[in-house]
Amino acid sequence: MIDEVTGGVDQRTIPSLIEIIKKLNKLGVTIINIEHNMRVIMSLSDRILALNRGQKIAFDIPENIKKNEKVLDAYLGGIESVTT
Repeated sequence: MIDEVTGGVDQRTIPSLIEIIKKLNKLGVTIINIEHNMRVIMSLSDRILALNRGQKIAFDIPENIKKNEKVLDAYLGGIESVTT
């Protein structure tokens, strides 16, 4: 399990960290990643579990998570704020 692997890291370092995690995964290592950087989590994940106040609101592939209204509402303040 890794927690906020990109937290406090220089932005130029993040792509290298992502590549290391991807290489580990290709070697067969299962990775549970707790992350708030959505670009990072979307690029690394096969599936995403989204929580809101400790309750599961979604568990799906990244493509579906980024369109999920419950996730958008919980994490971005609602779909209206994303589309306007």
